[in-house]
Amino acid sequence: MQFRQVKGKLWELRIRTEEAHRIFYVTVSREEMVLLHTYHKKTQKAPSREIETAERRMKEVLYGGED
Repeated sequence: MQFRQVKGKLWELRIRTEEAHRIFYVTVSREEMVLLHTYHKKTQKAPSREIETAERRMKEVLYGGED
């Protein structure tokens, strides 16, 4: 497994199996992590719509959906 900061508080967990999977998450507190979005990776770069989905959900978790 590998971890990578995507943008601000948004992080990505890389799981290597026969197929590549990615999980976007945010750490809410020292003991709490919220999984926001997962997808099957098919290209080298993460599609912007996948990141946008994770960012939208992160805002809902952290700020109650406010922009």
